[in-house]
This record gives sequence, C-alpha cells and structure tokens, in this order.
Amino acid sequence: MSKRAFIDHVAVAVQDLAWHLDFFTRVMGMKETRRQETPEGKVLQVWLDGGVQLVQAKDGEPVSDGHSRHIGIVLDDFDATIKDILHEPGVTQLPGAPATWVALPGGLVLELFPAVPGAISQALQLDINQCMVDMRKQQNG
Repeated sequence: MSKRAFIDHVAVAVQDLAWHLDFFTRVMGMKETRRQETPEGKVLQVWLDGGVQLVQAKDGEPVSDGHSRHIGIVLDDFDATIKDILHEPGVTQLPGAPATWVALPGGLVLELFPAVPGAISQALQLDINQCMVDMRKQQNG
C-alpha cells in the first residue's frame, strides 16, 4: 500500500471563542459538530464541519487570533507512517500526550489518526480547484 494522508482538521487558538464561533456559524454557514466544556460550562474548544477546530486561548496566553495549535491528519498506512515520522530527525512525541501527537522541528504539532479504509482515496478524488473552475464556467454561461 502506498502511503496517503489527508487533513482532518486544523486547530487554531483564538482570544474570543464566542465571537469566532458566531462568525463561522452565522456568517460562514458552518455547523458546530461538537464542543468541549469545563464542568462549570466554560467552552474550551469547538469543532465545526469543514475541518475547523476553535480553541480558546488560555488566560494571558500571548497569541494572535489564528495561531495554529495543531493539524489533524488521517493516514492510510498508519503504523508504517508513524514509524517513519518518529525516525525523522528533530521529530518528537509530545510529553504526556498520546503517541499520535508529534512536534516537528520549529514547533508545528501534528495529531495523527488512522484512516477508515478507502476514505482518503475517496476524499482526494474531489478536485476542489477543478470544481471551482467548473462552477465559474457555469455562472459565466
């Protein structure tokens, strides 16, 4: 099996999670698919369809809105790919996190998942750029 991967989601830190949630749902038309809250009901994270995960920045955390927290990626040949990833110089597993969380040199964090068989091939069949070209052609007659 050749290795294939597909972005599952991108998590971004935001200072005002409520504002961003309203924006993405009301203005962009995205739907909330799940959320994580504290026992007191404070929203910590919200997942939206389309692969966006909004993460409430911690109090006093100096981040600009949109700072990437991590990229979630699904892998076809999960075991072989994880093994290869961990053999790359400078790649480290995150302390205290599951083995599927790794940091790349420079700090980019990846959360890795095994793909449902055939899912990546099916997802990659959609050429979004070609869809946009075709749609513009239809609109312009």
